[in-house]
Formats: sequence, C-alpha cells, structure tokens
Amino acid sequence: MLLLRLAGLTRFTDVEGYESLERGPHTVLIRPEWKGPLLEDLLEDFRGVTPSDRRLYAHGRATHFSYRPRGAPERVFVRIGVRGGLVGTLLGGLNFGIRRPVRELVAASAARRAGVSVPEPLAVRATRVGGLFWRFTVVVREVQDASDLLALAEGLTPTRKRDLIVRVADEMRRLHDAGVYHADLTLKNILLSGSDVYIIDLDKATLTARRTDALDVMNLSRLNRSVEKLLGGRGSVTRADKLRFLRRYLGGRERVKELARKCASGLGLHRLWWAFTGQA
Repeated sequence: MLLLRLAGLTRFTDVEGYESLERGPHTVLIRPEWKGPLLEDLLEDFRGVTPSDRRLYAHGRATHFSYRPRGAPERVFVRIGVRGGLVGTLLGGLNFGIRRPVRELVAASAARRAGVSVPEPLAVRATRVGGLFWRFTVVVREVQDASDLLALAEGLTPTRKRDLIVRVADEMRRLHDAGVYHADLTLKNILLSGSDVYIIDLDKATLTARRTDALDVMNLSRLNRSVEKLLGGRGSVTRADKLRFLRRYLGGRERVKELARKCASGLGLHRLWWAFTGQA
C-alpha cells in the first residue's frame, strides 16, 4: 500500500518509490533511478536545457516543455504547477503548502497499479517562496507520438470513432474503479498514442477509498462540458456517441439515460457563461 504521511503543510515525507531530498529552497521527491539524469536539472531550474532542446506546450496560464535529459533513455515532460482561479490570481500563481503535488504522485501511482494508462511521475520539485507559499514542478515520462481528443475529434471515420469511444470509456471505468477522480477531465487531457489511451494532468486529482455515483457524475459531467464547449455544434460528437460511451462505461444499458441526464444538468448555464465571456 502506498503511504503518504505529511507533517504540516511545508514538509515532504516518505512516498513509496521516491527519495526525498532537500537542497536550499528546494525539496525534491524523485525516483532513485532518475537522480542521475534529472536531479541537477531540477535543482538548477533547467537552466542547462537549451531552447533548441525544449519542445514547448502552452496550457492555461503556464508554458510547459519536454526534453531529453542527459543520459536518459527517453524524453520527459516538465509541467510547471501554477495555481489558477481567483485564489491563484491573488497569490500570483503560488500554492499554499505542498500537499497538491504529493497528492498527484499518490493518485497517479494508484491509477498505474490499477492498470490505467497515466504518464509515470518521475519527480516533483517544490520551491519555498516565502512562509507557507510554494512553487512546484512535476516531471513525468512523455507520452510519445500522442494527440489529444480535441485534435482527433474532427475527421474520424465512424468505425474509428466507435473504437475510440470504447477505449476512452474503458479507461475511465478503470480510473474510477481505482478510486481516482480527475479534477479537470477535458478533451485536452486525454491522449491517444498508438492504440493506447492516456489520461494526463492528474494535478488536483483525488484518491478515495470508495467509488460513488456523485464522483462519477462529477467527472463525466466535466468531460461532457468540455465536449460541448470545445466542439460546440460541429457534430463531431453526437448524442448517440455519448450514449454509446455511457453504455460502455456502465457495462450495459441500465441507468444510461439517467446518467446522461445528470451529466447534461446545468449545461444551459454553462453555455450562457461561455457566450457572455466569449469562450464558446
């Protein structure tokens, strides 16, 4: 069993499979086998990684990147943890305490043990900015040759779309069976690499001891809102597609319409907000 023991809000303690190190303002949790390729880069804030080595990814308020560390067998993805929302704006993107990145390690490890395809977390660096405020960086294995569902939504053949719906529904069921609930499940956070579906960005994910309908609906509603917001009325995902997804997710037809109604609840208000803010 993976153990997480946190002393207050400002200290890492042992997380199974990771070594804890403190260097100046930085506290690092890292896979021991990745200390050689990654530790120096983490402590130096990746200053030794040249622009030509970086592959940039703009996402929300931060720009993340991937690169291949010296001596590493493959590329890694470096995600800069910037707190969003009103609180994040007031705090300049800082985080209060360091529970959040450690919780991500725990959730990702639980998902991987359950057979869910999520990128393997390799290291977390938390940097004290002052008092209880921190910045953190998460490093995971990069998913190779991947495209997100938003990029794939247009131009799919009916056969390939049905196959993709089945794969995503199966992955979602495994994730929830493991007690892991994604806080921001969108089309951009589900990748297809070859025949494998990956669920990425488990930042703020929660790990629960018991699966509940309320948590299932919360995640599935978030995904449904992402479909409506990002694809709108383009017809890439139809009502029939959504019902097919839910049948596969539930393992049968029972409760499909009920779950569909719950997932669609509140969409009118969201559409009004998107239209008002120009985000639709």
